[in-house]
Amino acid sequence: MFSEGVRNDITAFPSDSDECFVQSFTTSAGRTFVLGLNEPNNGPLDIDKKCFLLTLAFFDDFSFASKESFDTDSIAELTSTILNRLREPN
Repeated sequence: MFSEGVRNDITAFPSDSDECFVQSFTTSAGRTFVLGLNEPNNGPLDIDKKCFLLTLAFFDDFSFASKESFDTDSIAELTSTILNRLREPN
């Protein structure tokens, strides 16, 4: 589904985690997107849910949750924080 250039970019970036890979890419057309990958085992575990929320935080430049909060906050707290962020007027 990705162009050759984006595929090359994705495979060129080493992951610093075995649990969650989050990276932004810019296509040759200038479109930027965020890709979040993890490997869920038999349904979403807590780490899979946090990876999803981390991807959203990365996309939003960590304006609703800091990187450190993913080590300390519960999934319920992170989910509540992002829902409140989505309710904010633009």
